[in-house]
Amino acid sequence: QDFVKDLFDLGRNLIVTTSQHNAEADRATRISKIRVPVVSGGTFTHPQVKPHEVALALLWGIGLELSQTAVEARPRVELMPGAAMEEAYRAYRDGARPGDWDQAI
Repeated sequence: QDFVKDLFDLGRNLIVTTSQHNAEADRATRISKIRVPVVSGGTFTHPQVKPHEVALALLWGIGLELSQTAVEARPRVELMPGAAMEEAYRAYRDGARPGDWDQAI
């Protein structure tokens, strides 16, 4: 579960860092879009965590921070295609929450 929590924090930090930059940057140097792949969901994944669970943890972190970030500072988030991200996005869209980690892992 520590591995999944670290991925959740990574998702949060992606948005926090980008949003802080955008809040301080002029319009020409703002980051308008970030592309998010499944990080640590392949060769370097935890043996007890499936790739879609990695992606879901990232999505939970991203979603939490986007909900707390001023609209004008938010980057647009583009999810990189792939089966793991698609499965994670469906679960996220259908209401899966971090409290579901015990069932997900």
